[in-house]
Amino acid sequence: SAGFKETGEEGRSLEKEILEVCESYGMRFLGPNCMGVLNTHHPFNCTVSPFTGKPGAFGLISQSGTYVAQTHQHLKKRGIALGKAIRAGNSTSIVLEDCLEYLGDYEDTKSIGIYIEAIEHGDRFLELSREITPRKPIVAQYGGGTKSGARSGQSHTGAMAGPDHIYDGLFEQAGILRVDTVEELYYVCHALSSQPTPRGSRVGILTNSGGPATAMAMTLENLGIEISDFSSALRGAIEPLIPPHGSSRNPVDVTLNRDRSTVSEKLPEILLESDEIDGLLIHGVTDTGWMKNVYPSLRRVTETSLDALVEGSKTSVEKLIEMPWKYGKPIVLSSFFQ
Repeated sequence: SAGFKETGEEGRSLEKEILEVCESYGMRFLGPNCMGVLNTHHPFNCTVSPFTGKPGAFGLISQSGTYVAQTHQHLKKRGIALGKAIRAGNSTSIVLEDCLEYLGDYEDTKSIGIYIEAIEHGDRFLELSREITPRKPIVAQYGGGTKSGARSGQSHTGAMAGPDHIYDGLFEQAGILRVDTVEELYYVCHALSSQPTPRGSRVGILTNSGGPATAMAMTLENLGIEISDFSSALRGAIEPLIPPHGSSRNPVDVTLNRDRSTVSEKLPEILLESDEIDGLLIHGVTDTGWMKNVYPSLRRVTETSLDALVEGSKTSVEKLIEMPWKYGKPIVLSSFFQ
């Protein structure tokens, strides 16, 4: 439970006493000030919240109990599957680095996310991270880099935070990807744990609209990712599938296209089969949600029923889901409609 070093000297003394008792019996413990652990593969859930999702390959270490114990339904709704989650608490016996070493060695954990308020064993953290990141990505959110963040962390876990730029340097040396929000921590770790690792930095973009194409290209280039123009041979394979006013360059813009398999199946296969990209970003694969949204306008110009239009707008993504593993290249997909 809470009520130890984060509350002051009396709590710190009590925490020290617990540690001494455990060490005298050769015991280790997680916490105190801890919301427990979750292992969806056994399954074992020692948090306060039920877990009803599918087991995943994303391992989470958190110095906040909320991110371990109160997010299960939130993540389930978004299709994000946790494998293991550990609330490090005050790290009196089992410290953050022990949790990192455990997840680093665990074969079923494909990516590691860490919510950090302070790192107390910097040398060991750096050594472990450097050993893990070449074979398994680590993503971190650091919350103690501002005065208010450090103040909150000290009252939360008793942790003494460091300046933001120090952690930037530590993460860079360790090969750790830094994110700014816990939402990014979940999304990035989920993507990394559920996709093949790209063999290079060349990304193809496929969309049904010029605006998202431009925005994605700009964002990726600002991150140092290569968006190269496609060869004439690859463009020649793309052009028969898109209208004359579309674009076969990179990004590929099919504009509005009645053949939904163009974006969900035909063009992804052509792009991934080529040796010109290492990963694919797709925007605009839609199922029946788009038709349901625009039907109030369409019914003014058609006598076709909503049920018939919805049936005709169904999109199959079974082949698309298999493509990352078929070609060994990751696909990240976004859409405004399901």
